[in-house]
Amino acid sequence: MKYIVVYNIKNFESAYCFDSISAANHYINECSEFLGKDLKKLKKINDHQFEMQVRQFEQKILINILECQDSDISFELTVSEGEKNTETKQFKSREEAVLFVKKELAKFEEKAEESEDETGDWSVIKDHKVTHQYILTLILKNQKSSTGENVKRYANSNMNYFLKQRKDGLNQIAKNDKAAARSGGVSSILVGLAMAIIGGALTILSYSTTRAGGKYFVFTGLIIYGVLSVLAGIVQLIRGK
Repeated sequence: MKYIVVYNIKNFESAYCFDSISAANHYINECSEFLGKDLKKLKKINDHQFEMQVRQFEQKILINILECQDSDISFELTVSEGEKNTETKQFKSREEAVLFVKKELAKFEEKAEESEDETGDWSVIKDHKVTHQYILTLILKNQKSSTGENVKRYANSNMNYFLKQRKDGLNQIAKNDKAAARSGGVSSILVGLAMAIIGGALTILSYSTTRAGGKYFVFTGLIIYGVLSVLAGIVQLIRGK
């Protein structure tokens, strides 16, 4: 008997295989602990279903533990050269597939990164171009699929690494947004100050060149616009912290 932990994030499904239910639960807890303070909630629906909420992710992550026979599981490796899939290879275990890829990479004088082994996605890059790619898929028989087949295919990624990549990407986006907000805030303040100063200077000039009792112009629009721009810039700076 094998236990498959399936993570479902919107339209992406990833599955990892374990020999015991305790190992499967340990994997789920390990992923949760890895997220730390970024984990908003881990809700246990039943012994085989969980629901996870991560602060940076908009959607919930659904987790299922599937029980299946050893004979129902296999691993398929898709080999690509450039943009074309050249062949697929079948393996009984993940370890066999990973070992095969490492031998293939050695032919190109390449060494697999730990993150590649864990996510099941390896690449050979020459002259800044991907020349060869190896993608590992977990095949599960006797499972209904959306295509009507009696087989389901899952990405075979360790969710610790996948979530780290997603989290790092979202954190970088957040940092970029904050940097942009700070930059925009400084620009708004500088423009606002310039407009207010120009408005005030033109008002003083108009007053000083007008005869006693005569009319002079107060450049209220420029001054007010400048003050509002400064206030908007301050708000942007605060949000960008």
